[in-house]
Amino acid sequence: MVLIEMGTLRKVDSRITRFKVHVEGKHKHDDMRLHERMTAAEAVLPALATKEDLAKEIGAVRAEMHQGFTAVHKELHALTWRLVCTMVTVGTALVAATHFILKSG
Repeated sequence: MVLIEMGTLRKVDSRITRFKVHVEGKHKHDDMRLHERMTAAEAVLPALATKEDLAKEIGAVRAEMHQGFTAVHKELHALTWRLVCTMVTVGTALVAATHFILKSG
């Protein structure tokens, strides 16, 4: 049989009591924080987008991008042909100038 002194028993008992108070206070604090966080999340929920809202927005963005890419494609096509025609004209003019310079000289 183990003999425990009364002073030691009181120290252990007071430590257990302090621990219980500390743990209960901590749980109460965590519950309050959780409640505050849930309240904040519930306040934000109506402002969040749904899948349907996102699908509409993505569809609108895709249509707008398609129109933009079509316009860019047309402009690049026009510039390409303008560049090809310029190169052919300048090349022909250089060949003609070279021919006349060599023939006259």
